[in-house]
Amino acid sequence: SRSLQTVNKTVVPLKERKRSRRKLLASIRALSSSSKSTTAAQAVTAPLQMIRDVTNVEDLAELTDESREIAMEVLSSVTGNPLNDFSVETVQTSVEALGNIAQSLSSAESTSQETRTNISSQIESIVVSLGSGLLTDSEEGEDAVEVVGEKIKVKAQKKTPEMMRGASVKMANGANARFPSDLPLPSSSQPVDLVLANIEDQIYPTPSASSSNYSTGSILVIQLKQGGGEVS
Repeated sequence: SRSLQTVNKTVVPLKERKRSRRKLLASIRALSSSSKSTTAAQAVTAPLQMIRDVTNVEDLAELTDESREIAMEVLSSVTGNPLNDFSVETVQTSVEALGNIAQSLSSAESTSQETRTNISSQIESIVVSLGSGLLTDSEEGEDAVEVVGEKIKVKAQKKTPEMMRGASVKMANGANARFPSDLPLPSSSQPVDLVLANIEDQIYPTPSASSSNYSTGSILVIQLKQGGGEVS
């Protein structure tokens, strides 16, 4: 009967799974940093796909602070690589990898407030950079480009100042940003680069009544740039 069957299944202890993930990520970092790759596939696509796959875990506890930091180091390096063309496909892979890290961070109970804040800031910074990258070859007034990951969404558009003032921009998950009709802009003629990024997982810490517990919230990041400078 089924109850008498012996199932040959090895349960790997969490400590070993953590170590294995950390070693895999360290290997990707070493390969990425030492590589003399001359193609986007080698320098950008391959590392991104590997980071995405290795951080995609069923048990979020397998990703330690060190593992997350290594992954973020690689993602930051790849995002700033001159060979990164910021195609929708490349940004999609980046967003999925960042989403994996954000999800694991949101459930990391033992992570310090400082570490959580540092990694969260890095996630936010890279997501905004990805949105800016989507606008590299965009023309003023073109339709917005939106990349939708399970946990992170990015939307970018190059607007005229007239389009920007009074605009209401909605993302695929319903997140919405509204801008005043008298939005102050440095120039009335230069296009405005708009980037919206929604990070759905709760990553930033906010001290609660218990010093060992943090309550956090998802965020909507908004960046406006005109003439290469950020609009406050």
